[in-house]
Amino acid sequence: MFAPSPDAFTAVGRKVSRKSFCKCIESIIRTYVGKEYGYPLEMMSSLNSLCFHVIGLCKTEKMEEDTLLIQERQMKRLSRIVDYIHENYKSKLSLKDLAASENLDMYYLSHFIHDSLGISFQQYLTKVRLEKAAELMFKSNSSKIDICLETGFSDYRYLTKAFNKEYDCSPSEYKERYMNERVHLNNSENDDQYVVDTIELAYEKIMGYIRLP
Repeated sequence: MFAPSPDAFTAVGRKVSRKSFCKCIESIIRTYVGKEYGYPLEMMSSLNSLCFHVIGLCKTEKMEEDTLLIQERQMKRLSRIVDYIHENYKSKLSLKDLAASENLDMYYLSHFIHDSLGISFQQYLTKVRLEKAAELMFKSNSSKIDICLETGFSDYRYLTKAFNKEYDCSPSEYKERYMNERVHLNNSENDDQYVVDTIELAYEKIMGYIRLP
């Protein structure tokens, strides 16, 4: 069984245990996978505890009204940008188009997106297109060319290259992997070892998105 590192890190105002933070994540996953009677209440309890730890990690300081207004404008801008990408991912969307829609300098917008999302405009756009392509593969019998047309990829070779870079496999291999996991799940609902493996995998995936000091 996996064991989170017991290292501790210092937060503003109090010391937060890395181990207790990670235990909250594990508890949420384990409760959801087990789904025993009353599990929503238990998950809510773990979520509240997780929020407590997250708040402890946040630097708190009094902010001037002007600073709050700037942050509010930036959040609204980011929301518009994300919405624009999700609404136009099928077309030949470029950073230039996005900059024009926001009336911003393209260089500034590029840095704004990277600072806000942690990845570049093109990387985020590709992630959105890949998610839509995967969804089409699982929920329809669309042809390869139709999937490309519906998700903004210029051709299937580009789609395959993007899949290999993001998931380390081709689209067909990705679909086969997903189908095999679904079969395994259906055949392993009462398999304790499978539940343990699922918890560990979910934990690793979630912690991969969280950067703890």
